[in-house]
Amino acid sequence: MVVAACLIGAAYYWQGHVGDWVSQEVEQHNLSMKNDFMEESRESFGLMIITLVMIPGLIKAWKK
Repeated sequence: MVVAACLIGAAYYWQGHVGDWVSQEVEQHNLSMKNDFMEESRESFGLMIITLVMIPGLIKAWKK
């Protein structure tokens, strides 16, 4: 259930600017969010990380 919620949230916040967000922060040497799309890109990236971390546990639970 949580994995599905994270996937839906990541799709909702996905802006298609994740590469732009990373390159801007590398260029600026600053992790502050200058634009709204940076915040939404971080949210989608974080939700995708949560999903990837939880999938092995979900697979293990289904096998039992």
